Amino acid sequence: MTGCNNISRWALCSAALAVALAGLSYAQAIGPDEVKITSRPYPTSQAVLHVKTELVEISVVPRDAHGRAIPGFQRDDFEIYDERKLRPVKAFLVASAHPAPAPPASSSAATPSAPGTADQSALSSQEPAPTDLAPSRSIALFFDDIHSSAGDFARAKIAGRHLLQHALVPGDRLALFTATGTVSVDYTQDSNQLLAAFGKLQAHPRVPENGISQCPRITPHQAYLIVNNIDPNALPAAQSEAADCEDNGDPTNPFAKQSASAGLQIDAPEMAATSVVRAQAEQTWQLTKAATQVTLDAIAKTLDSLAKQREKRMLVLVSSGFLLEANAAEQDSVIAQALRSGTVIDSLDAKGLYAETPFLPFDATPNTFSRNSINALIFGSATLGAKLDDLDVTMANFSRSTGGLIFRNNNDLDFGFRQIGMTPEITYLLSIEPAHDGKYHHLRLKVRGAENDLVQARPGYFAPANDAPPVAGPQSPIDKAMASTDPAAGLPATVSAEPGPSKDGSAIWVTVHLDIAAIKFASSAGRHSQDLRLVAALLDPQGQIVAGKESEMLLALKDDSFAQLARTGITAKTFLHAPPGPYQLREVIQDAEGKLFASTVAVEVR
Repeated sequence: MTGCNNISRWALCSAALAVALAGLSYAQAIGPDEVKITSRPYPTSQAVLHVKTELVEISVVPRDAHGRAIPGFQRDDFEIYDERKLRPVKAFLVASAHPAPAPPASSSAATPSAPGTADQSALSSQEPAPTDLAPSRSIALFFDDIHSSAGDFARAKIAGRHLLQHALVPGDRLALFTATGTVSVDYTQDSNQLLAAFGKLQAHPRVPENGISQCPRITPHQAYLIVNNIDPNALPAAQSEAADCEDNGDPTNPFAKQSASAGLQIDAPEMAATSVVRAQAEQTWQLTKAATQVTLDAIAKTLDSLAKQREKRMLVLVSSGFLLEANAAEQDSVIAQALRSGTVIDSLDAKGLYAETPFLPFDATPNTFSRNSINALIFGSATLGAKLDDLDVTMANFSRSTGGLIFRNNNDLDFGFRQIGMTPEITYLLSIEPAHDGKYHHLRLKVRGAENDLVQARPGYFAPANDAPPVAGPQSPIDKAMASTDPAAGLPATVSAEPGPSKDGSAIWVTVHLDIAAIKFASSAGRHSQDLRLVAALLDPQGQIVAGKESEMLLALKDDSFAQLARTGITAKTFLHAPPGPYQLREVIQDAEGKLFASTVAVEVR
């Protein structure tokens, strides 16, 4: 069997090796949006170990001014520079979020027919063209309940629920995590389970937005500016308000005399309350840093969980923003972790279009408003824009550095979730050969005709080292089950096989029957969703795989279709080519919840 170099994705590999799922038939018509089927060769261990070069896949989404993906680009429209060196595009594919129209009935004659009578309870369609299929995704929804106000958090919850109910693609597996860890749901297609968890989400702020003292009021952002010596006006503004706290507006107060510092008029000596102000700012900043570290640690754990999931990994970070020093090592660590696992981080700023007054918040106790307090007001007004940007800069870096999007400065959080959570209408999949120096490589992409548009793509990759050992041994539960001979009965399935001809010569026809009435489906908006992965492989007497096929069946059945198939079950037929001789047929099936069926049957190819 020809290997797939362990680098092509579902559609790329299917196209390159012309793999097709056998024809299926079903007595009742099912719409093209109810079933998606993809397949690819199941590579042998030898094929994987002998591969010397793995291609780097780059998903590219050019977007117009309205955020819509732009169709119509060809391979020659893309140029990829790896550390300023032009790299040839080795593979190119256009993937669409929508399935192709169902083939006409007359085309079914071109599909090879299985021996014997076709099962009338099975599904019927040719495999859709690879370019019409977008791969399913593993998505982690991460709600930062530490750095979001109650109002921001409530609006984000509502928008997130709408995403679950209306905007996801069948086959997507979602998980829910929070910074505090108070709510979590592992990866699932059960939208009802996720919606129930959404009802438990609450904001748990660690540092008051007004700071740890109402007078002087030093916010976390002002403390950030003071301690890190970013804005020379931050300390004098706090000193000015501290003077009001001291004299309460009494002109006889010994602190009340004119002085100036860093361009602000301060009615207090330069040394007035400096040590108190600095100590308060330092304490506030330490609490702020500790809260940010909790969020970053939780994001790192979420990335660990994503790394164990299937490809097309996405983390959706929902937060009102958090503060971190410029060039902080913690930020680089999160980005590197996401890049190594191929995870895209999309960010949504829960603040929306922020309209905060720079004066005292509604829940703060007003002080006597002297000229000193006006100085503090001027400072708050002058730094409001910088504050909003500073809160978002880390999220923006996460998204920009991993090829994701950030949605900010907009109150339509429903639209924001749709924009970052939905599969793009068009994605261009390009592959290049990587370097082999074990270093991080920056990528630069040029798209002819999209110079003035937003081009969403990964900014780099970690190159494998020349002396890196080959990856050996199974990693996924399906691989582990394929490497074993033990049976598994986690799913209600039966397998049979018989030799028979196909248009390409001798083959073994494999028939799998699934009792879907006994399989858990996720139900939402009148659809019953399940993601079934089926692997069939022929093993020679030495236990080596000589032919294998991995298929994925994404079901989003309407009520009538689900009721019919719950009575009859689903029967899928596929074929495997191999030289004549005796073999062991190994079949493994996994559903979206991770439940497994596995069996081994002795067969002979004639």
